[in-house]
Amino acid sequence: NDDLKRDPFGVFMSFTTALLKTVEFITPFTTLSSWSAKLTDKEMFQNMVAGNVATLGQPLGTIYSFKFAGLSAENGYPLFYTTDGRKVHEGEYEEMELVPSGSIYPDLTGGFDTRITYKKNLSLSLGFSYQVGGVKRLPSLYGNLNYAFDPTRNAPSFFNNRWRQPGDEAVTDIPALYDTTIANNFPTELMGLYDDNTWADVRMVSMYDHSDLRVAKSDFLRLRNVTLSYRLPHEWLRPLHIRELTLRLQGSNLFTLKSSKWEGLDPETAYANMPLMPSFNLGINVMF
Repeated sequence: NDDLKRDPFGVFMSFTTALLKTVEFITPFTTLSSWSAKLTDKEMFQNMVAGNVATLGQPLGTIYSFKFAGLSAENGYPLFYTTDGRKVHEGEYEEMELVPSGSIYPDLTGGFDTRITYKKNLSLSLGFSYQVGGVKRLPSLYGNLNYAFDPTRNAPSFFNNRWRQPGDEAVTDIPALYDTTIANNFPTELMGLYDDNTWADVRMVSMYDHSDLRVAKSDFLRLRNVTLSYRLPHEWLRPLHIRELTLRLQGSNLFTLKSSKWEGLDPETAYANMPLMPSFNLGINVMF
């Protein structure tokens, strides 16, 4: 990681007071001070994982991920590569292999609209939005270090495909349910420790959620809205003394084309934990 730009951050402050203040005199005094500090190695790695570090040869906003090495045949827990090629369950930033996984900033965003009209009475309007070129992390698989999921909430359906017995690692990348008694007692050879430490900076569940496996393209094409309107012919309305009557049916967020890794989630919504729900409206405009 020699190509990292470890620019220091700085703090600037200004303080002003009056040394002498009388009816005839006001003497202000101002002092300026600033200092800067460099990030520690751990903070640097954390910012790399978050996409907050600019690196040479990579787009702005590139996120770095722990390199996934599959599930253990012994316990079904995820393994990750160290910088020297070993496979471990958890470890410290300095020992773990971090790989660029794409930029959180899309290359292109926008939208377009079109309208089709038939005989001046029937019209169909379509509005689309799109995003191309970015990536995002999938929602966390484990909500807590001590258990796989909150038993008071609905569990994601992909847990049905989790590792259950030796051999499952060949057909799934969903780990076994988290067991604290096992995860807190990994042997040293299955931990990527640095400088004779005995405790890992990054636990297994966090490493899995921040691995390259849990990154998906945030590209999408969304049918943002559809409006179908019909204006009744004047000859139908004249006996009713109505100048104009228009029926309108509108639908929003009807479908989204996206990466299959998102399944039922939405790459555009915050944290991608809740998709944008479709909505429908029916309206009538009447002019007398």
